[in-house]
Amino acid sequence: MNDHNDLVLKEFLDEHFMYEIEGIIHSVETLAKYGRNADQSIINMCVDNFVSHGRNLLEFYYYPKKDKRGYARATHYVDSDEWGKIRPQKTDLIREFERRASNEMVHLTYKRISGNPPEKKWYFGPCLKDILVVTKRFLKILPDKYVGQKIVQLKESLSKIQ
Repeated sequence: MNDHNDLVLKEFLDEHFMYEIEGIIHSVETLAKYGRNADQSIINMCVDNFVSHGRNLLEFYYYPKKDKRGYARATHYVDSDEWGKIRPQKTDLIREFERRASNEMVHLTYKRISGNPPEKKWYFGPCLKDILVVTKRFLKILPDKYVGQKIVQLKESLSKIQ
């Protein structure tokens, strides 16, 4: 198990987990608000923000529980067998997002796409939806002892997502 008590875990979700969720949502909202005609620095900040928060959430949901570096995992909160049964498989879009994030954003690789060809476009709206579907499933089985006010609000806002 983990070394944290229930209150610490609850507070972690309400602060740090929500920071990640709010970060990816805000990135997509900002891109939608300013559009692709926005100043390139705004677009770059939104892309960086989405990739950073999105990767953190996917690691939380999909990486193994036995991580000795103190990384937070969904299985610190919910039964790993139950989570394994209801957690959606990674969509093609999520797998592509992870690959591109690693090759084009997180690491300085020669696999980065130069110029502005169509394959350089990120599909953040659909990817956000896929991540929020996983989030909704996680929150569905999250024990009440870990549910703070911000998590209650998130659950309410995600109730519209299928």
